[in-house]
Amino acid sequence: MAKYVSTGKINLPKTVLSFLFGIPSAVLLGLLYGWSMNLIPFIIVEILVIVIVLALLGAVSLGMVQIGAIRNNVVKVFCVLVVCMVAWYSQWVYYTQYEFWPGLLKFSRVFQEMMEWSDQHEISFSRTFSEGVGISGGALKFLELLELALFLTPTVFVFMMQKEYYCESCGKFNENKDYFVRDLNEQKLDSAETSGDFRFLNDLEAFKSVPASIGAIGTNNAYKVEFSYCSKCSQNGVIDIYRGAFVSDKKTKKISFGDQKAVVKRTLMSDSTTLSLLEKSPWL
Repeated sequence: MAKYVSTGKINLPKTVLSFLFGIPSAVLLGLLYGWSMNLIPFIIVEILVIVIVLALLGAVSLGMVQIGAIRNNVVKVFCVLVVCMVAWYSQWVYYTQYEFWPGLLKFSRVFQEMMEWSDQHEISFSRTFSEGVGISGGALKFLELLELALFLTPTVFVFMMQKEYYCESCGKFNENKDYFVRDLNEQKLDSAETSGDFRFLNDLEAFKSVPASIGAIGTNNAYKVEFSYCSKCSQNGVIDIYRGAFVSDKKTKKISFGDQKAVVKRTLMSDSTTLSLLEKSPWL
């Protein structure tokens, strides 16, 4: 059976629509970030603000890619970088301009004042208002570059979290479902990959999440099945299977699925397999 290969296509009207959502959202996040950092005097709270704003920016970037149905990675990176840079630029507008909304279009003035800002300002990391360590000049420029790098991190987030498989017939991204099985005979996988018939998975005991506890060494081996399908036509099935084991963190005692190794990757399934797994899957 064939492997899934992205078409790399874009939908121009949807991409334009995604910008109409992404750009205003990025401007508001930049404004929120600048206002919060200017208002809050406590470094711990400021770090929390950065995390929250970056998480929201990542959600906006992901939503933009989904709305635009962007399958081309180059276009995807470009769109997300534009949104991230707009948010980063907007917070500088807040810092450097007396009026925020008119100042958004004063590009040359904003960038000029941005370059001069570290030479004219000093920030203080302190536990009280009366004492602290002042940072200015080159050190402050370094922090500005670090801040820029942080604003670009949603690019990585999008590639980690976006639904990858896309149904060209229906014009929408696939739904993704994960579950675990044990006692999988890997010898069956070769013929299954050739035929696209993975219906034998329905004969295995399956569970949706990691167990509450783990047993002795050797009893925690399992397989993670990542099943992707189009929720509109119930076709375009793609399957990934990973061999691994449930492991417990010594400190937190939390159990996770580790030591993963792909045994089936990006394999298209037959229509009958997709329907069969949908009918008998453990999440239904």
